[in-house]
Amino acid sequence: MQALVEHLLAPVLRHPRSLQLQVVEGEAATIIEAVVHADDRDALEDDGERTLRAVRTVVSAAAGRTRATFELVDALSDPATLAAAAADDGAGEA
Repeated sequence: MQALVEHLLAPVLRHPRSLQLQVVEGEAATIIEAVVHADDRDALEDDGERTLRAVRTVVSAAAGRTRATFELVDALSDPATLAAAAADDGAGEA
């Protein structure tokens, strides 16, 4: 999944080398967090988040039956926290 997101984002980023991804794949969900250069973040958010929605759509389709979440964040989360969220995803929903 990480290679897919890199493939989708790198061509649209001005600073592709600053892209940092964290992917946690659990039984219930796959969680992907991305940190990009500030200039790229502004560009991704200023287009009405169309690019981010497109990436989310492709990631969701690639995940199949597993729920997939893609988020643009300021800093990567603790991997243990993400792993717990990926394992428990949807457990408390009605």
